Amino acid sequence: ERAVGDSLTGQYIHNPPLSHGQLQFYTCMYLSGLLMLFSLLIDVSSEIPSNQVKKMLAEHQKIINSQVRVLLIFALFVF
Repeated sequence: ERAVGDSLTGQYIHNPPLSHGQLQFYTCMYLSGLLMLFSLLIDVSSEIPSNQVKKMLAEHQKIINSQVRVLLIFALFVF
């Protein structure tokens, strides 16, 4: 939980907001995690050629693509 700080004095009660380096680190970790998940899904899909799995993977790919888009837009604004 992040405490809201006094905007005039810039003092934060609990933990300060994420620094630029920390934000970049977390974004990179999240993206690499997504990439690992994505490659895992592709491995699974190449092994199992059933239609049900392919439908499921297509849905997952849509979700991952939308997450990556949101992340890219967010990264453009922040960095």
